[in-house]
Amino acid sequence: RICQLVAPNSSDMATCHHCIGHIKLVQGDTFAAERAFRTALAIERRLSGSKRTFAEAGLHNSLAAVLQTRGQYTEALQLQEGALRLRETLAGSNTLDLAASYNNLGELLQDIGRIEEALALHRKDYEIVARVAPDSLR
Repeated sequence: RICQLVAPNSSDMATCHHCIGHIKLVQGDTFAAERAFRTALAIERRLSGSKRTFAEAGLHNSLAAVLQTRGQYTEALQLQEGALRLRETLAGSNTLDLAASYNNLGELLQDIGRIEEALALHRKDYEIVARVAPDSLR
């Protein structure tokens, strides 16, 4: 509430809404989670203008997770693909953020029965993690 009064369009406020969205998702309130994530995304987009950000990619992932939970696969797929494109553009090909996007999209594709595509993405995820953080595979 204080953030809303003091800095309603700040990155801190976007972060607050993102955190609230995660809490609501854990509580099973997917509609409140969706509202919180969409609010955070709107704030992030206002702040960044035409510049794309890692925060936006993370919000795409979070919103996609909500929609995936509710079986809204078409929009979830668009969001996961958007997050992947953002991370490819912003980070290049050897980051754990990009690996996470491959994993998230792979999980979604697996849920909708696109197993071969999911497997290919999970392999990309594994390859990046093996290069960037091999100790995490032990």
